[in-house]
Amino acid sequence: MKRTFPIIVAILLSTALSCSAAEPLKTGMVHHDINVRLEPERSMLTVEDSITLPPGRPAEMRFLLHEGLEPITPSPGVRIEYETTYIGQVTVESFRLTLPPGRNTFVMRYSGNVSHPLASVGKETARGFSTTPGTISGEGIFLAGSSSWYAQFGGEMVTFTLEASLPPGWDAVSQGKRAIHSRRK
Repeated sequence: MKRTFPIIVAILLSTALSCSAAEPLKTGMVHHDINVRLEPERSMLTVEDSITLPPGRPAEMRFLLHEGLEPITPSPGVRIEYETTYIGQVTVESFRLTLPPGRNTFVMRYSGNVSHPLASVGKETARGFSTTPGTISGEGIFLAGSSSWYAQFGGEMVTFTLEASLPPGWDAVSQGKRAIHSRRK
């Protein structure tokens, strides 16, 4: 008997809390309002992230993002400049962000491919398993914070809201409280 299962997408932000947009002012954490469109057949994501930095942050700072995502900003007076590439388990690029005086919220857009193969962890027994920092494919999607699929400002805790757009028949799972759940057939 052949069994079919719905395809599920796991989207994780490392060291994150699911909170409202007002939380950065209370917690002193960076807040991401992320809208991500996932295209599994192209191994691609497209993100619009409205980022709120807590008060008192310097006007110039650095962030890391997965290699090849090429961030831009439509926010007036905000500059994003490529700095360097770091090669590790996941290749990430460092960017310098410059904000105009008095501004702590801006929008960042980026898109590209995230595709890391599964790697075995543990022995090849019933207790062994495979993992990946991130992959987008027709077989499934898994995006861990360690893949740097969203802008990371120093590896600190963040708050976030997340809206994921997926092809019909796909479903998404993330940490935090689900506010809306609509599925296209």
